[in-house]
Amino acid sequence: MKRKLMIIGAGREQVPAIINARKLGYETVVTDINQHAPGFAYADYAEVVSTADFDGNLKVAKQYQIDGIMTLGSEVAVPIVAKIARMLGLPGMSEDTALKATNKNAMRAAFKAFAVPSPVSEPVNTLAEAEKFANQYGYPLVIKPSNSSGQRGVEKVVDWPSLCRCFDEAIKYSTDGHAIVETFYAGPEINVTAAVVTGQVKILSLSNRITAASPHFGIAVEHVFPPDISAEQAGAVEAASVLAIRAIGLENGIAYPQVVVGDDGPQVIEIAARIPGGFMREVGLYRSGIDMIDVAI
Repeated sequence: MKRKLMIIGAGREQVPAIINARKLGYETVVTDINQHAPGFAYADYAEVVSTADFDGNLKVAKQYQIDGIMTLGSEVAVPIVAKIARMLGLPGMSEDTALKATNKNAMRAAFKAFAVPSPVSEPVNTLAEAEKFANQYGYPLVIKPSNSSGQRGVEKVVDWPSLCRCFDEAIKYSTDGHAIVETFYAGPEINVTAAVVTGQVKILSLSNRITAASPHFGIAVEHVFPPDISAEQAGAVEAASVLAIRAIGLENGIAYPQVVVGDDGPQVIEIAARIPGGFMREVGLYRSGIDMIDVAI
């Protein structure tokens, strides 16, 4: 019998994973809240379950007696995948690593423990705490939900009125009632993709992250390779990225650090432990010849 691979999410960006898994000889069990999700057309088994529904996905995993589980492009599914893998004795990252890769406050605490260069930050759950940080470090600063994705609730704050408005937005998109506030660090934004196998890190690509103009903040509209930084700066970006991967404890999987190269060198803004969306899989593939999907499978 073929081994079964469960993929949480069946949107457009998950379709290549479903196709690749079947080409590699696996049966695919796929879940998504959208009964018309495009990935369902390619799956061996399709179940209408939200990517955020742990109990529902665990039930499907047990029903089909899966041999592996993964996600891509979905931040919310990363902790669910890790927990199901642990409960069923399947390969996967630890729940601690999943937390550090999805909760920005836990991530920054891990960065601090490993001396990963990154902006000064604090967890906040009241406007008064955010104001205290602003009074200490000044404007501009950046405020984000502690555990969201897709740039929801992420804003550059330039004064007190915008802090009030953006704080409410950040808290609204956070599921743990906390936001993170950090100093703004100016410089070219570099997206990094890396494959990690038994603790060994292979950098796949570095590319400039071109973002939408104001009033938008941080929304990628273009990826450019080669990045507009020197070879020395690129080496420093890679070194900081490897340190960030070590900090969250990722031993096997895909890493997606986002780094800003400013006057004080590279600073890691955040890191994801999943195959990124927004065509970053293609950037890594075209640059290195390695498909992050196949590595993850």
